[in-house]
Amino acid sequence: MADLKRTDGAPPTHIGHDLSSHLSIGQRQELGRAAKAYGTNGDNPRRLMPTDLARVSGQLKDPAVPVAVAGAAARYGMVPFL
Repeated sequence: MADLKRTDGAPPTHIGHDLSSHLSIGQRQELGRAAKAYGTNGDNPRRLMPTDLARVSGQLKDPAVPVAVAGAAARYGMVPFL
């Protein structure tokens, strides 16, 4: 994931940091496992795009995960991202 400037005026940071502050370690691990199983986007097999994260998070049983992913996307100005 790319480093992006947040729309709320906070310093630039990684979207993963935002998700870390809004999801438990278990939720992040579940998202990571699902993302790994989902596959990758384009040229970089180690990078998922926000749309990939949205698709993956929507497949998880925990409804808090897609909400956190959507919130992070909104805070980074990636809405609409689907």
